[in-house]
Amino acid sequence: MQTGIIGTETVTLSTGTEKNQTYLSAAAVNSRGIIPNNKYDRYNFTFRNTTSFLDDKMKLDVGAQ
Repeated sequence: MQTGIIGTETVTLSTGTEKNQTYLSAAAVNSRGIIPNNKYDRYNFTFRNTTSFLDDKMKLDVGAQ
């Protein structure tokens, strides 16, 4: 047996103007269980951008995970 450990790290960036907004985030979860060779690693990435066109009559919203 061993001591179990969980680590979580996140970073987020959000910026924009009146016509354009951008959001980006990344996260990681890493854990080690009490039983040897019991590991879990998870990584998340998110991106989103919203832009207004034609005097705010049309919006383009793009996202990915």
